[in-house]
Amino acid sequence: MDSKRKKEIRSMAQEIEKESERYQLIHATHASQSLIREAVSVYFKKEYDKLFEAVKERTIKGLDCDKQQKRMAELDILRKKMGFHVDVVYVGMRDEDSARAVKIENAFVIYLPKSLGDRIVRENGDFDYEVIRKVRCLMAHELGHIVLHTDDLLKTESTQGSKEVLDEEKEMEAQYFGNELIELRRERNRKIRHDGGAENLF
Repeated sequence: MDSKRKKEIRSMAQEIEKESERYQLIHATHASQSLIREAVSVYFKKEYDKLFEAVKERTIKGLDCDKQQKRMAELDILRKKMGFHVDVVYVGMRDEDSARAVKIENAFVIYLPKSLGDRIVRENGDFDYEVIRKVRCLMAHELGHIVLHTDDLLKTESTQGSKEVLDEEKEMEAQYFGNELIELRRERNRKIRHDGGAENLF
């Protein structure tokens, strides 16, 4: 491998490393996916079972069941072939203190303000830790809605997603989850530093 190719590869690695800073707490979104898939599977099974009973009743009465059977087929695909996952996307938002989680097909998508993502790394290469803190808080809060209020988000067709979950108690739960998640990460980092692992591992 010549020096020109090494330079190209390093440049690509630098670009990916810089971009990765936009995805604070991404470890938590991936870690939550198996839990979310299980909750989604249970939710869809309940709907599927209700439709199955409805089809039986309508068949006995000689009524059309096409609509119910079509939905059952859709649910069957979702349950067996399309595992739910969590994505993070930066979009234009007027309010930098706002974010939301939305169900789109087989994913929960956390929308974060693009203006924040663009400022995580300053032009001189330094991190803006206040911006990082805000991104982490918003992301952790919305992940709280996804993990704790999965059923509510599955029922919401609105593009506002978690903003439609206006229950004050649920907002408090999501905030508490977010605070705990961030604090647990801080505890993990403190332990690594205390054990001397930061110098060796990172």
